[in-house]
Amino acid sequence: VGGALRLACQAADALVLQYYEEPNVVNAAFGHTLTWEDWESISAIKDWYGDVLFTAPVVACQVARPLLLTMLEELQNNERKFTFLCGHDSNIGSVLASLDAEDYSLPETIEKKTPIGCKLVIERWEDAEGQSFVALNLVYQSTEQLRSMNLLDLENPPMVFPIRLKGLNANADGVYPYEAVWERIMSAIK
Repeated sequence: VGGALRLACQAADALVLQYYEEPNVVNAAFGHTLTWEDWESISAIKDWYGDVLFTAPVVACQVARPLLLTMLEELQNNERKFTFLCGHDSNIGSVLASLDAEDYSLPETIEKKTPIGCKLVIERWEDAEGQSFVALNLVYQSTEQLRSMNLLDLENPPMVFPIRLKGLNANADGVYPYEAVWERIMSAIK
């Protein structure tokens, strides 16, 4: 996608990065005084651009398919304790769209969909009876954590936001039956 939308996204991306890197908020806005809501509006341009490119259902499933296949393989690997797959905000957007995630707006960040450094964490849990469950969370630094460049630790943990999947019911612990998530991934792959 080119034209004005792409140019607006590039400008918004540059401004947001400037906001994260420049401690003085007026300097970050090149001499202007911007409110939190102004920064959210600037960031929304990037979210909208990402949605246009990667989250339309037919596009999302095609773009996310290779990553979904790898995710499914890793979820089925009982030998694996931890897997780290690295991608981009477009990967998170397309995977969540292909899995039919509910719409969300992340708290404590100006980037409401995929803040810089955001991770989609998929956890597989097993209860005492041997039943498997899956939790899906976005893990990210708040805007203040990014601006202050504080290290994350137990006293300064990252933000964790649960992702909900349309049409699936999470249990009281907020996790989904493994089979239901597996079927959702398979459906997106097909």
